[in-house]
Amino acid sequence: MTNKKPTYTLWHRGDLLDTYTHTRDGMDAAMEKAQEILTDDHDGIVELFSSRDDRVWSSEHDVLSDDWQGCSHFDGYEGY
Repeated sequence: MTNKKPTYTLWHRGDLLDTYTHTRDGMDAAMEKAQEILTDDHDGIVELFSSRDDRVWSSEHDVLSDDWQGCSHFDGYEGY
């Protein structure tokens, strides 16, 4: 039996950048890092994966705004 805690992983151009706790704070940190990357590299694809849900976000299909937390996709995920 494994005792793996759920995580988010942030990927850029197919490379794993970092792993975050599967909490709202973890998602916030990952999305902030994604925004930093996209500011520097407009052509690279950044993706956020959940160990629970597979891919939860991709820059290929979404545009980060200054108010990404207000996006209805993320509403209700507090304490995930």
